[in-house]
Amino acid sequence: MVDGAKTCKSRISVHRSLGKNTWLNMSLWEGRNRQIKKMFAAVGYPVMRILRIGFGPLHLDQKLDPGDYRHLRKDEIQQLMKLTEPSPG
Repeated sequence: MVDGAKTCKSRISVHRSLGKNTWLNMSLWEGRNRQIKKMFAAVGYPVMRILRIGFGPLHLDQKLDPGDYRHLRKDEIQQLMKLTEPSPG
């Protein structure tokens, strides 16, 4: 539950563990405001840092500094447009 509403399923796996710190890989099917921090706070674990490595069909394959951006490739734009098409039926 986040902000009084049930969240969609998430996929979580341990990436690395060292002493008191654990790095996790997490896939969300929705992105509510501060959802990851709120989910872990609900079970008593603080979140120290979050790194987004992808969004939908897009994957961050290069290091960008905070505030930097890159232009989307044509195939990436097509993938995103396909997600906005109404489903048949």
